Amino acid sequence: MSLSTHSCTFCDSKRHNETECLHTFNGRRNLLESCMIMDEIPDFNSYTKKELKFVAYITPNKKTILRTMGSNEWEYDPIPLTLCKSKMENALKDRWRSLHEASKHEKHPICNTGCSICSGNRKETYCWSIENGGWSLSESESKYEEKFTTKCGHTFCKPCLDTVGWWPDSFYKRPKSKHPNPNHISHHMSTGITLHYKKCPDCKTVLYQNIKDLLREDYYYNELDPHAPLKLET
Repeated sequence: MSLSTHSCTFCDSKRHNETECLHTFNGRRNLLESCMIMDEIPDFNSYTKKELKFVAYITPNKKTILRTMGSNEWEYDPIPLTLCKSKMENALKDRWRSLHEASKHEKHPICNTGCSICSGNRKETYCWSIENGGWSLSESESKYEEKFTTKCGHTFCKPCLDTVGWWPDSFYKRPKSKHPNPNHISHHMSTGITLHYKKCPDCKTVLYQNIKDLLREDYYYNELDPHAPLKLET
């Protein structure tokens, strides 16, 4: 069997192909690998022919910087490595523009999170990611990814449930303080704690605040430093 006479396009080695090449391009490899996501169009005219070929080789898609053939949305269209330098420069400029245009794409489907408050009533914003080659929920709406399940078993987006108002309901009586110091603030606190409640939007089950959260508001007086802020009693 005869040995392959193919040389690596980037470093001329016959020991590996382009996929396996680790050539550093005189320390410029990191720059070459990231140039297509720069905010400003790179100065491809200053790149060597082999550097241009490398950038073209690792950017075969018009809508993502991923280096393989994927979904049709990626628009796989490799730039021929046989182009002359001037045509390669123009092809890479066009590829940079197509990538940055793709990064501005958005879609706005009707929300379908399973939350009865917003599902079908709110449009979500998804942005195209050239880094991941897919759609992701916009940063401004990522808060809706946080879910809350009530004790009655219904799940809502936390921001949606936060829009349901709380109502006061004083029914919890604070235990009488047993602190040995009669001047301790716990002896002067109100005997009642006001709990608030809201009703589950799905089944109207009454949902009370967590009493432990309210008891965290119990403070004590710092006798060592009268001017210090009140602190949580442990």
